[in-house]
Amino acid sequence: MTTPNEAEKLYEELKTQSLHLPDLRLKFQDWPQGDNVRLDDIRVEADKMIRSVTEDKEMLDNAERSDMGHLASLWYPKAGWTELQVGAAYLAWVFIWDDEIDLGMSETAKSSELGREYCDKSLDYINKSMGLNYDWRNSKAEDIPHPYRYMRIFEKFGFGLRAADEDQRWQAYKGLRDYIAQVGVEHSRQLNGHFPTSKEYLAMRRGTAGVAPVAGCTEFMNGVKLPAWLRHSREMEVLAREATMMCLIINDLYSAHKEVASKTLQNYVVVLYAECEPRSLGQSVKALLDLLDESKTAFNKAVESLEKQVERDAELGKNLRACIDTHRHFVTGLIEWTLTSARYKMDKYLQKDGSFIIPLVPGKATNGRGESAPITM
Repeated sequence: MTTPNEAEKLYEELKTQSLHLPDLRLKFQDWPQGDNVRLDDIRVEADKMIRSVTEDKEMLDNAERSDMGHLASLWYPKAGWTELQVGAAYLAWVFIWDDEIDLGMSETAKSSELGREYCDKSLDYINKSMGLNYDWRNSKAEDIPHPYRYMRIFEKFGFGLRAADEDQRWQAYKGLRDYIAQVGVEHSRQLNGHFPTSKEYLAMRRGTAGVAPVAGCTEFMNGVKLPAWLRHSREMEVLAREATMMCLIINDLYSAHKEVASKTLQNYVVVLYAECEPRSLGQSVKALLDLLDESKTAFNKAVESLEKQVERDAELGKNLRACIDTHRHFVTGLIEWTLTSARYKMDKYLQKDGSFIIPLVPGKATNGRGESAPITM
């Protein structure tokens, strides 16, 4: 186990190093990508959602840089306006909800007890807003009080998803339940100074990646319905699992410099670095790139199996491909959003060959030197 003192030593080792990353778009150039035709409109809508729950200038500036409307457009390029607003509400809520428990500035963030209460009350509201465990048909939004201001954004997702069948809502809810549980785990570790092993970290990160909830409602987002045998097939579970895996790897690779600079060392790159013998940033990155390749391969194999099962039903095949493509858009959209978002400022680190050299702590890296991970496509 890495102690707080050892974590500080990790930071001292990493602060002078630079991260070398390939252009991850090349790994997924055979997957669909693109923006929704309502990009400008959903940007305005997402901004309104966040402004409706906070007047904090720093948070609003961060939201503007993050541009969650653009991510919604990239994730759902073929969605209708109603569905696109529902998808954007989820992303806006995810962006802002965990700040209360994650940034370390609020009373909630500083207290284990208040943190648990925040998670529990939020989850209870989520269950009710999605119309689960009670007869919701005659209920209105005002009948369910918001335990916290940020849940007003979630209302747009939860109530919007009521148009989906109950089974889809339960799938989305299970993903949300795991997301909140793992945010709680992360919060607890931050409070007690526990630095996770790679196994512990991955178990937590699969939840906090936040992909499982939306993987559970891809049918709703595409206006289609799959039969239960297909919806609950092993292969569909693989799609959700591997889309989550790819997104968390991509996010951790691209956000490592932000987290190391703020001494928040719970990042897959850092966790693997701590376990390397000898410690090597290049090997840590290579391990994640290999996992990314393995995850894409597993995803593609599941797709092949699914397509064989529906090859005699053209309509079902069309509906299935729409859901498969949404999982792919989670990945390609995340890459494009990260590389173009002012939140990450990746253009500062772009090299002529499309790769990136990123100082983990600005002003501390020694002439941008660092170990390059072998690039495979």
